[in-house]
Amino acid sequence: MIAHLRGRIAHCGSGLLVVDVAGVGYAVAVPDPLAETSQLGAEVCLNTHLAVREGEMSLFGFATLQEREIFRLLIGITGVGPRLALKVLSALSPASLARAILEEDVKALTRISGVGPRTARRLMLELSEKIGAMAPDLPEHMLDGQEEAEAILVSLGCTRQEARQAVRQARESRAPGASVENLVMAAMQVLGQK
Repeated sequence: MIAHLRGRIAHCGSGLLVVDVAGVGYAVAVPDPLAETSQLGAEVCLNTHLAVREGEMSLFGFATLQEREIFRLLIGITGVGPRLALKVLSALSPASLARAILEEDVKALTRISGVGPRTARRLMLELSEKIGAMAPDLPEHMLDGQEEAEAILVSLGCTRQEARQAVRQARESRAPGASVENLVMAAMQVLGQK
């Protein structure tokens, strides 16, 4: 497997770079923001993923290890292939994707070409558990506090969906950095109003 490439950019295109490594040109599909900011002749080091499907090999490249890991998480989800995963990473940064999943922002996800409501819900369901690894640069209260508060509500008899919605609504009415206890109390008030 090709883990990374270091070389000079021989061609820049929409979502594609050709990286010249010791005289061999590797065509690498990359997120749009990376392609748009790359300059012909510049040296680049890409973290890569080699996808092999039905006799076709495709190389995907990313500026950071975090982006590559998120790409791998995405293609592990049923119905999400490498091209769609690349579209997701072209539209949303790792932090923005994590925030959309944490906040169950279906609109942010469905704005991505090829992601409908069903796929957006699948992304939220399957990635919500792995959110900490996806974007460690998100504020701590958005990660551990939410997950912990949801777990407490589930242990009190709520469904995971009810807990997630209540905590999200509660977080909107609380100051950033609110304690887990305050978040749980506010979420219980939200549930009591229903």
